[in-house]
Amino acid sequence: MVALVSEAQSMNGGGRMTTSDDAETLSCIRHPGRSTVLRCGRCNAPICVACTVQTPVGARCPACAQRRRLPTYEVSRRLYLRAAAAGVAAGLLGGMVISGLLRGLFAIWLAPVFGWLVGEVVARAANLRRGPGLQAIAAAAVLVGAVFGPALPAIVSGRPIGAALLQAVLVAGGDLWVGVFGLLAVFFAVQRVR
Repeated sequence: MVALVSEAQSMNGGGRMTTSDDAETLSCIRHPGRSTVLRCGRCNAPICVACTVQTPVGARCPACAQRRRLPTYEVSRRLYLRAAAAGVAAGLLGGMVISGLLRGLFAIWLAPVFGWLVGEVVARAANLRRGPGLQAIAAAAVLVGAVFGPALPAIVSGRPIGAALLQAVLVAGGDLWVGVFGLLAVFFAVQRVR
């Protein structure tokens, strides 16, 4: 027994060995009627079991725990606007290029690339943030690009904007491949900012 006590004292730096009987009993900072020996790992305030918030770095009081979302998922309005503008621009440009080059079944093979690229532009414009809001922006940007992208060459060539957009919507609505292309591209865009 003496050997165990001396071994414990040597591991404790030769100091006095503490036991639960020696611990100072305090009252909880939020519940003064409750006695406790537990303290917050950050501010050292006494906390009872009901106030304890377990965090990855130990027990904390509710004030110090302040559970927040990961910074990757915190997106400001400014970043949302920037991501939306960049996503729509990338979607329109990509939709114009793909519609000018390819039609039908072969364009389906480019849908994952198109979707991923639009998702990448949205993510980069939002400083590589992620989240459901950016997923919606990426999906909308892909759909806008797939439907209205083919109208850009007509608008640039001097055709009235309303007529070009109406033709793009009518063509997209009647073309099965545009729908399949759009769904595939949306899937990959959303996965990129997920």
